Amino acid sequence: MKKVLMLLIIFVSDALADNDFRYEDKIRISEAVKIVDHCKEVWTGWNIINIAILLVTDDNEYLVNHILPTPDFKFIYFDTILASNIYKRPRVFGKNLLATFPAVNGVSTIVIGTPENTNKNSREWVLILIHEHFHQLQFESENYLSGVDSLDLAGDDKTGMWMLNYKFPYDDQVISDQYKKLILAAKTAVLYLNTVSFNYLFEKYLSERKMFRSLLKDNDYKYFSFQIWQEGIAKYTEIKVSECIQHDYQHSEAFTNLKDVDLSDSFYSNIFPLQLRRADEQDLSSDKRNCFYTLGSLEGLLADAVNPQWKNQYFSEMFFIEKYYK
Repeated sequence: MKKVLMLLIIFVSDALADNDFRYEDKIRISEAVKIVDHCKEVWTGWNIINIAILLVTDDNEYLVNHILPTPDFKFIYFDTILASNIYKRPRVFGKNLLATFPAVNGVSTIVIGTPENTNKNSREWVLILIHEHFHQLQFESENYLSGVDSLDLAGDDKTGMWMLNYKFPYDDQVISDQYKKLILAAKTAVLYLNTVSFNYLFEKYLSERKMFRSLLKDNDYKYFSFQIWQEGIAKYTEIKVSECIQHDYQHSEAFTNLKDVDLSDSFYSNIFPLQLRRADEQDLSSDKRNCFYTLGSLEGLLADAVNPQWKNQYFSEMFFIEKYYK
């Protein structure tokens, strides 16, 4: 009996040694999973896609909900809060990372630093985690990889970094000026949804979009469209999830008890107005790729208005959101 007890003590001690996977981080991850399940109507099927996560702390990385950990990860325990085996290895990735890619054994994995290291509060961090989970839904679509290859934008890059580093003509003043007209037209049309003025304003927006397209080379337009489809619609998803939470979601007591969660403020109701402010403030030459997040979020809302079934096309007609307006 003493031998069994000693082995148990050794096992527990080993599991807890150098363990900076905090209770608070588990609660945040658990809350994100619950929100995705509650808001399953935002995207059909995204609540059944595995939310594989690599939590990056100061010293370690913790693998959660992952079906194929690599040998460099050590199993440490089954966590009842997360209902998942937890694996650990010394830190490899940057501790302020917020990204989704095949980080572990080819599996699409959310690699995310702690709220402190990513400069986020708990609700911002959870919403970003949900944003990244939407990328998992995108990446696991059967047509995604072949579709990306068909864009033929990678050149010699085999790492996928072209998605971030593509040489889009952000600094072209004519293109930048037209982008400003485009996003303001999109914002105006969104502000007049469900009014008699919407059809006119939507046509005005389409006209500005056509002009923007005429200024771009074919590959530049493909890159712009790809970013709108991938990152812009992920930002749109944040808006829709925030609406869902405001409408009928009850946060868990464990989450509301976190020290930086104040449910009396207007965090969720500010998500949409924040995109409107960014539409006013962003400049293509200075904000570069971030502009596509903002425009894409507004284009998703416009698609809702003119074609409520557009999400049925999203994974079969990829990368060119104007197809969903018809």
